[in-house]
Amino acid sequence: NLTQEALGKKIGKSTQAISNIENGKYFPSLDTLVDISKATKTNLVIAFKTDEQLKAEKELNELIEKKRG
Repeated sequence: NLTQEALGKKIGKSTQAISNIENGKYFPSLDTLVDISKATKTNLVIAFKTDEQLKAEKELNELIEKKRG
């Protein structure tokens, strides 16, 4: 895990900009999102899914596997 300061330095953004992104006060450009993804080694699709979406997707995949199984 990176601090806001460390992430900001890696991608050339201020700590305040990172905080605003985290708190939903600012939506970054696609280029910035890609930079964040690379810096944090996080898949962009996963990064923007809610916990509920991830849980539902997992449950759906488990059901599909049971049907195949």
